[in-house]
Amino acid sequence: MKLDNKEFGFESFSSEMEELKNEKHFDYLVTIVGEDFGTDEGLGCIYILENTNTHERCSVKQLAKTVGTEYVIPTVSKLC
Repeated sequence: MKLDNKEFGFESFSSEMEELKNEKHFDYLVTIVGEDFGTDEGLGCIYILENTNTHERCSVKQLAKTVGTEYVIPTVSKLC
């Protein structure tokens, strides 16, 4: 199965994920994988989403931003 790979900017990540859920019907979170992408990109996550009607899947890569000494990714917990 080929995945449609997406990557959004840090500031628009939450709203883009909301659009994927509400407008494109990617309503199931298959998994979240944390990854170290190396010195060029740093830490981040890959989200695998599925549209449960069509069984289409997509992946969303989001890089973490450094805030002080912490690495953060915008929350999408409100989409549950």
